[in-house]
Amino acid sequence: MLRGHLTPEEVAERDAQAKARVAAAERVERDRKEQQAQEAKASAARVAQYRERDRLIAERLAVVKQ
Repeated sequence: MLRGHLTPEEVAERDAQAKARVAAAERVERDRKEQQAQEAKASAARVAQYRERDRLIAERLAVVKQ
């Protein structure tokens, strides 16, 4: 299969393997992007929690100062 002309079956097999490799690479990339999106959402949620906590602390300090 490495030298000379390929038979139609060998061409089909080679093409099928190439398509499988491409599909696997696309799956990996899609999964990576999905993971990044989930991590970004989780990070944004944590930031929102910290901001809310800071707001509550500042509010309570203002009450104490009064």
